[in-house]
Amino acid sequence: MRVKEVHDMDENNNTEVQEPQVTDQLKDTGTDPKEDKQLDGDKLVKKLQKRIGKEQNEKHSLQEQLDKANAKIKELQSGKANKDSLDIEATMSKESEKDKEIASLRAQIARRDNIKQTDEVFKEAGLTVSDDVLNMVVVDDEKQTYANVQALIKYTNQIQSGVKKDLLKGSTPRTNGKPTMTKDEINKIKDPIKRQQAIADNLSLYQH
Repeated sequence: MRVKEVHDMDENNNTEVQEPQVTDQLKDTGTDPKEDKQLDGDKLVKKLQKRIGKEQNEKHSLQEQLDKANAKIKELQSGKANKDSLDIEATMSKESEKDKEIASLRAQIARRDNIKQTDEVFKEAGLTVSDDVLNMVVVDDEKQTYANVQALIKYTNQIQSGVKKDLLKGSTPRTNGKPTMTKDEINKIKDPIKRQQAIADNLSLYQH
């Protein structure tokens, strides 16, 4: 039995996101429903920290090489005593724009790598998470990313426990009743944690 995907939207754009799929293997594998094996959020975060840390160490090495190259350029520029001051300002302006572009590209690459590492950690834990949810979970602030991962794991475990309790009672897992909010209202919630809770309270909106 699968808890169906839930749509959400990214904090920085209006893209709808989907809730992670939790696969209940009670019927397929014959697992005893009383054995409520849940995901270990702390363990997953530590694994993610290790992977992201490795990626950043490699980036720092590249940064050192770039810094040395920039220092060499400045030395060459300072050695040209006969260069017109306007030309120097123009060169500095171009370098500044180039630095901004490089910084922007670095940020994009770092985010892409972090999303990839987070997705792999989730998959190794048996959790399938949509791209939209990953974009919501992974942010520029690493500490906040780890906190979002913990929140997602906690929420997933709560859903899993609820499904197993209903199965033990011999009933079909229930939704949270009649929706109290619309999808648009939920999508407008800025705080990702509060938005996630609103989705949990209105699951029937996202079931097909």
